[in-house]
Amino acid sequence: MRPLYRYLKIKDKSPNILTRMIRKLSRDSRNAAILGLVFFVLYSATLCPTVFRGDSGEIITAISSSGVIHPPGYPLFTLIGKLFLALIPFGEPALRIGMFVALAGAVAVALLYRVIREIGTPPLASLGAAAFFGVSLTFWSQCNRVEVYSFHVLLALLAIWQCLRYRATGEEKALYLACIALGIGLAHHLTIVLLVPGLLVLCGMRLWRVAGLARRLLIGITLLAVSGLPLYGVLWVRLADPDVFWAHVTGSSYRFYFAVPRSLDTLQRPLKLLMTIFVENGFGPLSVLSALGGLALGRRSPGVLCGLLLMALAITLYCFCYTIEDIAPYYLVVLALGVVLVGVVLGQVEQALVSRARPLAVRLAACFVLPTLGLALNFPACNLHTATGIRQLAQQKLRACAPRSVLLCQGDEDTYSLRYTHNLLKMRPDVTVLDTEQLSQSDMTQLEKRPLASTYFGTSAQNLAQLGESPALEWLRTNYLPVPRGVILSLVPKTTALALTQVLAEGKASWDTIELPELPLAPTATEVDGDYTRRHYVTMLCNYGFLYEQAGQTQQASAVFLIALNWAPELAQATLKGMEARSRVAAELLRRTQL
Repeated sequence: MRPLYRYLKIKDKSPNILTRMIRKLSRDSRNAAILGLVFFVLYSATLCPTVFRGDSGEIITAISSSGVIHPPGYPLFTLIGKLFLALIPFGEPALRIGMFVALAGAVAVALLYRVIREIGTPPLASLGAAAFFGVSLTFWSQCNRVEVYSFHVLLALLAIWQCLRYRATGEEKALYLACIALGIGLAHHLTIVLLVPGLLVLCGMRLWRVAGLARRLLIGITLLAVSGLPLYGVLWVRLADPDVFWAHVTGSSYRFYFAVPRSLDTLQRPLKLLMTIFVENGFGPLSVLSALGGLALGRRSPGVLCGLLLMALAITLYCFCYTIEDIAPYYLVVLALGVVLVGVVLGQVEQALVSRARPLAVRLAACFVLPTLGLALNFPACNLHTATGIRQLAQQKLRACAPRSVLLCQGDEDTYSLRYTHNLLKMRPDVTVLDTEQLSQSDMTQLEKRPLASTYFGTSAQNLAQLGESPALEWLRTNYLPVPRGVILSLVPKTTALALTQVLAEGKASWDTIELPELPLAPTATEVDGDYTRRHYVTMLCNYGFLYEQAGQTQQASAVFLIALNWAPELAQATLKGMEARSRVAAELLRRTQL
């Protein structure tokens, strides 16, 4: 079979530097490079150009402002992000750091090809299986925004590939490269240590039986320690306090999320999440292929199968005990290992077609049907090239603030996008963005001197009741009344007389400048609060409509409610249902929509 790079018609007539470099590469290296290039183009084309959901805003802001990312701090990611900010002269910080995320994802797909080839799978089948992982929903959704998981998968697959190379060839260089990958991984995502038992099994008995075991272990442990751990010095400098540094690096603030399931009832939730993640990524119907691939690999190389299963089991058990909602990216290495088994089956299909002398077109179709389907199904959800709605909402929140306001925000989705827009895009420098977790008794005297606003969504009467319990928040509840003002709530002292006509005029002026954006749906069912932005708009629209009803302008109230219903029907219906006890217009609209 002709290697993939041949189809690009690289001519040998001009022996320039590029041609000589390509000649020196093995066929698998060329195929991997081309596959990585294709996926880099795909991920770059679908990359979100600005802040997005989740931790995106926090990571970008921390890297750009020499801050510290959430535990364990990700020092290596921070340094590489800084490098890409300096190297790429165009676009927002999100786009420039996002190019590194896209590149890491593309390299991870290329490395997965090398892993599948290393266990003896033919080239076309290996390319098809790796491409299928590249267009899977969870992995693609971590390569088109600023997140840390594509780089984690890259390092994990690099370590796996090098251990397989050591098993096959006995080259100690491969063993040491695996140690370096693990060491670097420790300066990124600490869960890479879960791979160690499985990696030792992948190395095979050669690791223990060949003379020089003590030397290999000494060099390996030294490389593991010096390649990544010193990078935490970046955090030491920025955090200064040893206790704070240790708590941050070890993630002690996340320990309350750990709970070992001790009954069938407590196992139901992680099992349900696992099944949802696998179905989202196409492994519902493909579980049979994975099982068949496992059987075939077990007959051919039981040690390799045991190593792969041990790594998958270690990660799965960890995820069962880690009770966060956005657990899906933690399963990415497990999904990649499942794709390795799918590749084994595709390899058998390819070999059967070759033995029957089937044409190349048939073999290509058989090996690339899965990635083609994945691309078609997942592209609409994963194409974030025009996904600017979250930045747009943050801009509208800041724009609605009175001069010199203090804007109180709450929660990751709310706070991170505001800090990104306010701190990095330099919008409304006169406004102070303050997370409610930062409020303290000492802040209150300062707050009294400035206009206050809040971003919390919910009906006006409920908002301040949702702020939680603290002396500062109790003081806010006691002394201020939330009044809708565009997509925020203006906090008005209760001693101030409110003129409803003026409030409506200010609300209309705000909403006249707001265009409801086209927002992408959450690409995965396991994504945390994927509808936050849509729900915020809907709730604030309903608050605005209710003001008209309070002023006796029922037609205008109904018109505003209908805008929300037409834009996001399900969310608007849920919001109006919560208002129907006190809003006759909402109750009537709900009755009509149900008819």
